[in-house]
Amino acid sequence: MADIQIFNNPHFGEIRTVINDNNEPLFCASDACKALGYANGRDAVAKHVSEDDVAKCDIIDSLGRTQSALFVNESGLYSLIFGSKLESAKAFKRWVTSEVLPSIRKHGGYIVANDDDTADEIMARALVIAQKTLERRNERIRHLEAVNTEHAKAISEMSPKATYYNIILQSPSTITVTQIAQDYGMSAKAFNKLLNTLGIQRKVGRQWVLYSEYISNGYVQSATEPMKNSHSGRSYTYSRWTQKGRIFLYNELKNRGVLPLIEQVA
Repeated sequence: MADIQIFNNPHFGEIRTVINDNNEPLFCASDACKALGYANGRDAVAKHVSEDDVAKCDIIDSLGRTQSALFVNESGLYSLIFGSKLESAKAFKRWVTSEVLPSIRKHGGYIVANDDDTADEIMARALVIAQKTLERRNERIRHLEAVNTEHAKAISEMSPKATYYNIILQSPSTITVTQIAQDYGMSAKAFNKLLNTLGIQRKVGRQWVLYSEYISNGYVQSATEPMKNSHSGRSYTYSRWTQKGRIFLYNELKNRGVLPLIEQVA
């Protein structure tokens, strides 16, 4: 349950506020709607306030029960102010912007001073608010540290993949299956058979070609070269893998537990 800070105004009554995890002030919607003359607070929020500016917080009611209440952020509060038909809405806005928000941003809460309060009493309340603000800040830091640890772990796990991706992306031209096979510590013959076993390609004559479901994806390009030691001008056709095709192979093989040498654990 969020820590409730209450501030009062002789003209607008009681307004409850909390500080969210992003250290932003939230205002109790029913309190704000009452101060601004709305007959039905929930209807007013639904009509004037964006869903992104509304949050639910647990509060203690006058009978000591925990209740879930609607709160609006600063943007949502302004929406309620601008939608109000009361002439005093401008005065309410001026009070919030000139006194309440500056105090919250400076101290982490609104310090209400009564005429008979001593300086020590005001300072004591300020220290309580400062302590709660510090606790929220420390909790936020602990949360961010935990998130950063998880992110660092994920980055560490992904770094080999990023390295191999970089190798692929640095080679925009097409390459032969022999070159790709070397990345996996295989011969071209073994690598082609593996792709055949996985249902990626089949052999037609002397050339390996992709199955129909992959053939139009831009994974390979056909190349033609003259046959060595041939005096008849004969040539042969073979496939060269594109950058897109190499990334496709990487993902398909990794999903089946086949990793390039650069990612294999020694």
